[in-house]
Amino acid sequence: MPAEVANAIEKNKKLLAEEAEAGKEEGGEEEGKEYHIAGYVAPVDRFTTCEILRHRGGSVVNSGSKDLWQAVLWVTGYYIWKKRNDQVFKNKGDSAVRVFHEIQLRSFEWISRRSKNRNFSWEKWIEIPHRCGEIMGVDQ
Repeated sequence: MPAEVANAIEKNKKLLAEEAEAGKEEGGEEEGKEYHIAGYVAPVDRFTTCEILRHRGGSVVNSGSKDLWQAVLWVTGYYIWKKRNDQVFKNKGDSAVRVFHEIQLRSFEWISRRSKNRNFSWEKWIEIPHRCGEIMGVDQ
């Protein structure tokens, strides 16, 4: 794994831990912050889980990014399912903000570790996620 990816992962794990601690101290989710999940997941007009997991970004992402966005959908589905099970069976709940950040981080990890282009950075992922194929050189 490239050092840049490893450093970004560690940095963001620390940020997640700090946010979780701050959330405990404040008694809830961060106030005043908005998170636009539409920047990370293309609009889906599907009805079954199977159809959603087969969705490849539609017209929102370029052709080279479709496999990458399918990975984001898989990570999203997995973490929503995992957090739901934690809530139901272990009575452990997380805020929507925490789940969002976890999905964001795990998607980045999955895509960057499977990428042949080592120029894919956390900063670019956060700044312009809908262009990840272009960032990674998929369409070039």
